[in-house]
Amino acid sequence: MPDRLSVAIFFAFPLAMAAAAGIVASCDKIEGGALCLRIQAADLTDGDSARVSGRSYRLTGAETPLNAPETRAGAAGRAGATVTQREAEWGAKSLAYGRKLLARGGALCLTGKDGGFGRPAAVVRLPDGRDYGAAMVEAGMATPTERREHEHWNAKKP
Repeated sequence: MPDRLSVAIFFAFPLAMAAAAGIVASCDKIEGGALCLRIQAADLTDGDSARVSGRSYRLTGAETPLNAPETRAGAAGRAGATVTQREAEWGAKSLAYGRKLLARGGALCLTGKDGGFGRPAAVVRLPDGRDYGAAMVEAGMATPTERREHEHWNAKKP
């Protein structure tokens, strides 16, 4: 039979690891009630992706999907489409806008869903309570879809 110290360590260790990973709160309105991690502007890798504590996340909106333009011209996008210079310029604008939204940080809340490419999907809450995804779509820096919108970004001037 385990002693009290062993039991305490067994339950305390996961909590300590969660605190070390930057878990900030539980997310009430996110499906699955997942925990949230702190996210900062520098954690964004593009308008709909982030890398927090060494792990990549696919960002989505709380109410609708989110898709931001790619940032690397010449890279192969989904379905074999090549990212054009124009889309990459939009991608840079989207990334800069996303970082502006996260200037004061935010909470990255896991949804419990697969975000594709081996990444978990996550919703980001801004310090003022707004949904990052909705703010990106409202500003025209992302589209409310999960599909890559290469044609959409190529048709618009940055």
